[in-house]
Amino acid sequence: MRLSLVSTLVAAFTLGAVATQAAEPVKLLDDRIKIGKGRSFNNDVLGDGKDRWRTGSYTTSRVYGYSEWDGPSDRAFGDIIEFRVRGEIIAPADLVRPEAGDRRWASSLSFGAHTHFAKDQVEYSLGTDLVLIGPQTGLAGVQRFIHEIVDAPIATVLDDQVDNAIYLAASGEAARPISLGSSAVLRPFVGFRAGEETFARIGADFIIGSGMTEALLIRDVTTGQLYRGTKAGDAGMSYVLGADYGYVADSAFLSADDGYDLTHDRLRVRAGALWQSEGGASVFYGATYLSEEFSAQSEGQVVGTLRLDLKF
Repeated sequence: MRLSLVSTLVAAFTLGAVATQAAEPVKLLDDRIKIGKGRSFNNDVLGDGKDRWRTGSYTTSRVYGYSEWDGPSDRAFGDIIEFRVRGEIIAPADLVRPEAGDRRWASSLSFGAHTHFAKDQVEYSLGTDLVLIGPQTGLAGVQRFIHEIVDAPIATVLDDQVDNAIYLAASGEAARPISLGSSAVLRPFVGFRAGEETFARIGADFIIGSGMTEALLIRDVTTGQLYRGTKAGDAGMSYVLGADYGYVADSAFLSADDGYDLTHDRLRVRAGALWQSEGGASVFYGATYLSEEFSAQSEGQVVGTLRLDLKF
């Protein structure tokens, strides 16, 4: 197992614990109940195995509403609230001797609230996140600690990482599910984000299987993979294929002040499969191709996405 994967797993468990403790007291604010939870773990070791660039991220969500989830239907703005914690590590291709022009090591940690609502068969999400980037996230310390434990070379790029900054990010999406049968949906969408990175996207996902089509779907920021915020559907397999085009206006991780020539046009192509048991256990794996993000990046990369929800 590659070291950055270990580091990201440790950070993922830490973020999950923080999110659980932070989210539970929200039930005291009004008469909402927790109707679901979701998470998404990304790492390129699970994709192309090369430990570079968009190398690892973890997102965990807690979803609250006024009644139990009973499938997609019209819902008012604010009826469903998702509290989200997300961490990400971005790295050059070589952690010890990076090539000239490769991107600087960077980390981000965000805390946000998002609402999911629907009207006239269009599904919307809208929310805001407080995003911290730089050494203040503490994620560099996690990676350094793991390297010390396993007696591996300390990543020298940690001494030249993207500086501390705080952003208030806004994001949103509108999707129009089009039924193609009892458990097949084509879901075109448009979305945006303004904050530490500012971009707009347009794309679509083709989904087969009630395990995905009947759930509240949340889009992962890095890969665009859809993960479930609620459990739903019958036991068995579900599948998703998707792609989107994005225009990135600016990025705090690839600043022109640092000499980077940002690649504005971005392409993501993804596929994934979900298995769900009669008892509620589930496993999801997906792979996503991410096109180049800056001119000196030699090629795109493939990032793997994993979610395990096992019952013992």
